[in-house]
Amino acid sequence: MSAAHDWWMSLSQQERDHLNDIAQKVPLDLLVYPYWDAEAAAEILAWLQLENDILQAHGDWLSRTKARFERNGWPWTTGELMRRAHLWEHE
Repeated sequence: MSAAHDWWMSLSQQERDHLNDIAQKVPLDLLVYPYWDAEAAAEILAWLQLENDILQAHGDWLSRTKARFERNGWPWTTGELMRRAHLWEHE
């Protein structure tokens, strides 16, 4: 058996199922369960961390922007957000 197989088999069934679920959702051309190796799992983890960082940055931006709207008494609507974003881009 290969080291990849040994690594895979050392995981619990729950861990293997979890990694398989993740692999089905990421934009990578991976082989499907159970033929991964540690390198593929590391790549999945890196993509998930990037996705998390992007979502966190977007959430932080939304919080700051909403607070700015509330401070200035602007309505918190999609239309107003788009209008002000256009103005800010052209300042």
